[in-house]
Amino acid sequence: MPLLKYLISKNFHYTGTVDIGRKDFPADIKTLKLNFLEIKWYATESNSAYSSLHLGIRKQRKNVVVATTDGDGSMRQIQRRREIILKPSRVDEYNQHMNGCDRTDQQIQFYGLQKRKSNKWWKKIVHFFIEIAVVNASIIYNKTQPLVDGVRRKVPLAAFKNNLI
Repeated sequence: MPLLKYLISKNFHYTGTVDIGRKDFPADIKTLKLNFLEIKWYATESNSAYSSLHLGIRKQRKNVVVATTDGDGSMRQIQRRREIILKPSRVDEYNQHMNGCDRTDQQIQFYGLQKRKSNKWWKKIVHFFIEIAVVNASIIYNKTQPLVDGVRRKVPLAAFKNNLI
């Protein structure tokens, strides 16, 4: 909360996922149960500091909590395979513009070594650094591919790892 208030005072906006265990977030957020694609909005007392959005996701046990300093509550229609769903506009913009750490964390979760169990803490750190190096190498490889008809051919991370092995 203090960081979000500071960003607002400097005219910066923030949108991103947050841990519901953080200080200064409402207590009822922690126990809220949502169904698939159910949405619930929260706002601060002043209605200007932040708004928190809960999304019920089918495959996850916990809700996704998004904090934003520019929440307007508008929804967008998104084409998803054969159906059209409503998605909060802030979440859609976040997904379109997320880069860097979020994208890397997402890729590591899909194909990561961290699923291997170990009681040695240093092995987890070594596996994490190896994963970061492989994802970075994949990004560099895809950026340096030659243009064919004005388009770079991107190699998915799983295929890149298979070729690397």
